[in-house]
Amino acid sequence: MKRNETTVYDHVKRILIERAECRNSDKALAWRVWSETGVISSDRGIEYITKDGFLMSASLESIGRARRMVQSDCPMLRGTNLEGKRKKYETKGTFVYRESARTGLMQ
Repeated sequence: MKRNETTVYDHVKRILIERAECRNSDKALAWRVWSETGVISSDRGIEYITKDGFLMSASLESIGRARRMVQSDCPMLRGTNLEGKRKKYETKGTFVYRESARTGLMQ
């Protein structure tokens, strides 16, 4: 890990500060953590991960848990689509969809 980072939390926090695109996606964040720790190799422009590297790396669950902890400790590092999720949650179940015979589907 870079800069004497000893925990997944420290590594994830640094990445979230430097790369805003990783704040919304656990997959993008995990790929960044794995590539910076040397788990992901590159050959002729193709990135890949080996079984041994995958087994030695931090798990996707640990990285996601660290992201949630960082974002609860530092609200400025939360994802950008938080407001959209809140609106979707608040309006969930309030729309009713009905079809009638006049729409042409039942003719």
